[in-house]
Amino acid sequence: MEKTKPELFQISQQIVEETEASMLRAPTRQPIQWLLKRVSFPVGFMRLGPIRWLWQHFIFPVGFMCVGTRELLTPYFKWAFIAIFFIFLTTLAVPEVLATSIKEYVALFFIFAALFLVLFEVPSTYAYYGVTEKGVHEIVNRLIGLGVDSEIKINLLEENLNRISSRVYARVDAFKWLVGAVWALIIFLLNQFTNISLKVMPGKGDLLLSEILRNFAMYIVITLFAIWIILAYKKAADIVFKGIEFACAELKFRIASAEEQTIKRLGNS
Repeated sequence: MEKTKPELFQISQQIVEETEASMLRAPTRQPIQWLLKRVSFPVGFMRLGPIRWLWQHFIFPVGFMCVGTRELLTPYFKWAFIAIFFIFLTTLAVPEVLATSIKEYVALFFIFAALFLVLFEVPSTYAYYGVTEKGVHEIVNRLIGLGVDSEIKINLLEENLNRISSRVYARVDAFKWLVGAVWALIIFLLNQFTNISLKVMPGKGDLLLSEILRNFAMYIVITLFAIWIILAYKKAADIVFKGIEFACAELKFRIASAEEQTIKRLGNS
């Protein structure tokens, strides 16, 4: 009996899952086999359904955020490395007496110079959303293995993926709006608390100001943590969906090249 080919929805679901797993260098359809090569498990754990669910909902999110954090922090690490490198060279090249007198100015100059180099680096160094050539070829091979071998199929797959990615980025936008709404609420409540406290406790403005600043600093730290989580999640999602987009374009190019070679051979025969 001929094996039924996967439908478009199944292909869309599978290519997203496998791209996520490839990004995390982890398994998809049979995670327990990958685990058993590294950890000894009882035979009873061989049922894949629950294990796969636990893997996707508990292990994958951690790796997903780690990948996103790496992509998010790469420019900052690059900035710090360039600045420290230039400052180190300056301390070696400039006489110690002179370096001591101008070291603060030199440090500031190289910090801002490194920032300039990172902010205005050429597009070829950052414009690929963290997608690599190897990753694109892996996705292309998966698409071919799933039977996506014509431009019409690729276009239909892209339509499905656009719907999926819009859902993902809608969640990111919702997180951003939530952070903004919480900040507006915090500022409103702090303002009300300050007005009421000044009326109830007159003459204790310094103590009240200290308490407000301490709470405000805590809210800033929490907000920065929330922004980090949101941006890291978006960076990781970009790697998945932009990688698939690059792969679809690559596959279209291969199909067009093959058709062009066929036409040339027919013309020469």
